[in-house]
Amino acid sequence: MKTKLLGLILLAFSMGISSQASASTDLWNCALKFNLKGRGAQIIFGSFSLKGKGEITCVSLEGDVETSDVFIKIGGRPLGLRIALGRYSVVGGGYNIAVSDGVDSLLGNYAVVNMTGSLGTGAGATIAAISNENSLGLNLTLEAVNGFGINVGLSRMSIERI
Repeated sequence: MKTKLLGLILLAFSMGISSQASASTDLWNCALKFNLKGRGAQIIFGSFSLKGKGEITCVSLEGDVETSDVFIKIGGRPLGLRIALGRYSVVGGGYNIAVSDGVDSLLGNYAVVNMTGSLGTGAGATIAAISNENSLGLNLTLEAVNGFGINVGLSRMSIERI
């Protein structure tokens, strides 16, 4: 029987600031937790992706709480500035300060710079930026990794509500 050992979340800390043109918006403190699995091979050409589920929880300064289950996919185009080889699971989280629509302001497509490595158990970090018509956000996420591989470079991340 094959057992999997998921690494503990080493550190989940992120500072993100989103801004919106409207002065009547609320300030939301949001946290993202996720569990992703992926595999592939890409050295400039190829395919490598991580996919899985997560949860976003946002609390406004007024005490309103929003929680949403999300689907997360991190992957690049067949041609990209990335070296990614292997197969592994990633458990991680991040913290973000968002102004505008709570959970909705964190959904969408991100440009991602990530660096992850594992020889059995490892760690990684992801810096993601999102821009939409109402906000601009920056997120740093630290992760625990289980498996064998490396993922260094630029890619794209999408977060969608389930």
